[in-house]
Amino acid sequence: MKPLEIRQAFSDLLKEYNAEILEEKSLLTDDPEVLYRISTAINVKDYFLRIKEPANKRMAVMQRCVRAKKEILKIIGKEGVATLFNTMMSYFFFDEPNENIGIEVMMRFFTEKLNLKASNIYCVVNEKNRYLIPVVSKFRIPDNNFVIMPEHCLKWSMGSDDGPTGIYVRFFIKNFTGLVPIGSINNANYYNDKQPKIIDSSFIVDMLTVVTENKPHLYETKLFKESLSVLNKFDIDNILDDSDKFFIVNILRGTIATLSDGAKISSKNEGYIIRKFIREAVLKGYALFGLHPFLYELTDSIYTDLEYLGYSYSQVVKDSIKQEILNEENLYLATLKKSLAWLNRKIGSLNEVSENNLNEWNDSRGLPVEVALKVLKENNIKVDYKKPEFPNVIPMYPMKETVKDITIQEWLYKLHDK
Repeated sequence: MKPLEIRQAFSDLLKEYNAEILEEKSLLTDDPEVLYRISTAINVKDYFLRIKEPANKRMAVMQRCVRAKKEILKIIGKEGVATLFNTMMSYFFFDEPNENIGIEVMMRFFTEKLNLKASNIYCVVNEKNRYLIPVVSKFRIPDNNFVIMPEHCLKWSMGSDDGPTGIYVRFFIKNFTGLVPIGSINNANYYNDKQPKIIDSSFIVDMLTVVTENKPHLYETKLFKESLSVLNKFDIDNILDDSDKFFIVNILRGTIATLSDGAKISSKNEGYIIRKFIREAVLKGYALFGLHPFLYELTDSIYTDLEYLGYSYSQVVKDSIKQEILNEENLYLATLKKSLAWLNRKIGSLNEVSENNLNEWNDSRGLPVEVALKVLKENNIKVDYKKPEFPNVIPMYPMKETVKDITIQEWLYKLHDK
């Protein structure tokens, strides 16, 4: 299914339950606790906190989001479903007397609207909400597809210690070499209230696209088809690793979407985050492009990918963002050029370089480790440096190898035992 078809199926189902479909908002938000719109819950936060009362207590949101957590940035390009920018869909039922109805909506969406096989769906529950298992089982989920976690797992909270809290039920489907998270539901309470009265759910359109297109990971769907095609044309000799290419197009998609919503590159707060995104992408492409700007040449293809997700922008906006990215690239490349000139002057006096040297140059000279290593290698300088490894956690969706000697149930338990 195409992303727009997934969104339409979600909207149609929620209308059956008399839910109001709320208007999608900009990625920029005036919420002081976040820099960008990180989830659909931001859109209805005032209802959770009881600052406002909703006219319709059942509502649905389809919202573009940016999640710039360090944990996500570390695995983008290495895991098949990790992404900076995504479209999240949620339904929120406030003061809902029927706690089971949330499960019913979710399972109907999976089995009726997306045509997912119930036998392939796995459900992870907290010990406290295992009473929901019979409700899920009615949709023919096999008994051995449930994973029950200790009470300290799957917890959710919003804001301060006395803010809204809840416990998740999460759903996965096994697909190729990984587990795709297809949705979650949370029976939550209001601010300063201990009784669950809110049904809060979430789905990620990107991940549902992987499943419904029956692809092994994000980068083989049409979500990144145009941008990867352009990047691969530049890299005809396969100088860049696939993971670096995936990182570049993934980060650039989130950057362009955020800038297109009105964000500005700067040296402070949210503007600095965008600057870091661009610089990280430049470094991933350095082995191929060196000191030549290239991100701006991918912007048109990124906009094509965004249009596939359902987002369109005027030509004026596209041209403006393209120029802004080019300016930022050139600014950073000028800094790199100065740092490299300093290193080239120093090369003649170097016999061996330690990891401490590399980190010091990065801090004091703005010389990234990746760039320094490339120059040192070209000049046959010995380097005592061990490249950081992929985080030592069990991956949700490894793209190159299957997690071996472990059942899916054990895999899911390890993912959530935090």
